[in-house]
Amino acid sequence: MGKRVQLTTKEKTAIFVIFLLHVAFLYLLSDYSKAMETYPDEIIYYDIAKSIFEGKSFMLHGVELKFTKIAYSLVLLPTFLIKNVVLRVRAIMLINSVLMSLSFIPGYLICKELEVTDKYCRLAAILICFWPDIVISGTFMSENLYFPATAFAFYYILLSYKYEKRRYTVIVLVLSFLAYFTKEIGICLLLAYVATEVVTAIFGKRRDASKMDANVRGGKTSAPWRIFIYLAAAGFVYLLVHIFFFGGISNFYIKSGALDIHYFMNYQVILYLIYGFFYTLISTVLAFWVLPVTLPLVNYKKMSWVCRKYMLFTVLLMLGSVFVISVTITAREDFGKAIPGVHLRYLAGIIVPFISIFFAYLSQNDKLVKGKALLINIGLLILASFVFKGIYNTCTTGTIGLQYIYVIRKIVGAVWSVSDSMSVIYPAGVATTLGFTVFILIIHFAAKRGNSLAVFVFFCGAMLLSAMNIAIGCFNVYHTYVDDEDMIAEMTELDEYFENNGLTNKNFAFIDESQFSEESKVYDLYFRSADRLYMIPDEDLKNYSGVLVEPIIRNSYIPENIDFFIVTNKGEPFEDMISGVTLIPELTGNNYSVYKNNDPATMERKETYK
Repeated sequence: MGKRVQLTTKEKTAIFVIFLLHVAFLYLLSDYSKAMETYPDEIIYYDIAKSIFEGKSFMLHGVELKFTKIAYSLVLLPTFLIKNVVLRVRAIMLINSVLMSLSFIPGYLICKELEVTDKYCRLAAILICFWPDIVISGTFMSENLYFPATAFAFYYILLSYKYEKRRYTVIVLVLSFLAYFTKEIGICLLLAYVATEVVTAIFGKRRDASKMDANVRGGKTSAPWRIFIYLAAAGFVYLLVHIFFFGGISNFYIKSGALDIHYFMNYQVILYLIYGFFYTLISTVLAFWVLPVTLPLVNYKKMSWVCRKYMLFTVLLMLGSVFVISVTITAREDFGKAIPGVHLRYLAGIIVPFISIFFAYLSQNDKLVKGKALLINIGLLILASFVFKGIYNTCTTGTIGLQYIYVIRKIVGAVWSVSDSMSVIYPAGVATTLGFTVFILIIHFAAKRGNSLAVFVFFCGAMLLSAMNIAIGCFNVYHTYVDDEDMIAEMTELDEYFENNGLTNKNFAFIDESQFSEESKVYDLYFRSADRLYMIPDEDLKNYSGVLVEPIIRNSYIPENIDFFIVTNKGEPFEDMISGVTLIPELTGNNYSVYKNNDPATMERKETYK
């Protein structure tokens, strides 16, 4: 069966140096005063880490929370040993930079296992190093763990195919569980792995029939049965974990109705689901620079047995992930929209196996784009131009791989009316597909002068798009996450005051007009010295009748004792809204005021609001 490829000392040294430089690069991009932005995701990950650190049940704004995707929270857990919250945030940014920088290493190793030439291995590693989603390291999103976890899973999946050793399959299962407990979409990793074994067993041909016979004679279990046994064991562990630690097999997404079958009992919803599926698929292929997806598929039969099986897994993973996104998000949240939300952050990691297989094909010294491949690529792009209309940001980090489309849209416009208000052309989408068509034609003509020149043109084009995406992504992340340093300093002073005075066992409620205001987000991240941290929007307080609704996940609750109120210094005075509170002057600053609740067991509205 052989042994996996070992790196030379020179390669290991180079990888280590590049890794350190990459970590420093990402940390410098993310080192500024910030608060969380993407709700509810980031605040849930952070508050679960805090709950675990304090030995409490999972809570969000003082309200119990049922949530199973806790892997990234466990990564954040050690940072709570740092009492200074500003330093803790910097530590989180450093951890994120390390995690994101790890991702190119399995990409390089995959290329070595696929017998990619040294030159192309380096090009693949560079493209993965500068994949635009690296800017997510400046956020508090779980993609910081999901991207490297799936990258290493891809490496061990290839090893399990190539060497057929049990330990690699076990590692794949472990990494698949890590991916699943990081993001719900991680379940697709395991499903694609199983589907590949099933498809291969039914339709594939063994590379060595004599080896298959020897395995049978030796009593070894065939691959599909091995996978079935491992899956049964994994399923048993999964059920135990869910039942004993999370109280059941349901989850946050199922409870929110993401898999409600009755919703799809409508032909219009089904049609939009199909539309959303192809829209997301086309967007993903465009984000992956088209050729790394299409070229190996067109030349599938020319590749080695292992490469073909690995390609099958990668395609099944992409299709499965796109389908899950279309069912659980697109068909529900975007129904009826001409441009549905494209959630590339869930799919970005799949670039690692695609780019590796792409360079494995090129290492066979075949022409980059020729004959049938050229016609198929142009034909697919023409078809795509009738569907693809551009993108809009689902969140700051949602579509970083296609940010350059915003530049195109500024140049050619967003929408052109044709004859009436119901007939429009989306020039940004047409310009994008046309641009890739021209790009592929340039590569085709460059290949006539030499494959090296064609690969150089592709690499430069891909790096140019990545550079644009990274620049725009960094700009967006910075201007979304950056917060007022004075506001942060004021909140950290409040946090230190209550901790230094032994008041961390008290309950607090934060009052503001919105849970999404800058003041609210600074409170969410930088005030931690309390037993329970409620958040109550102004409007909810004015309508208070004994029951409140947590403003992020909308769970109803009855508040326990509230000892102190932290209130923003905007809008009407707090003492005009609530009776029985006393302002603490020494804790009042430019942005926030603190009130003591004279009777923590009550929260009484003034007559004006009754």
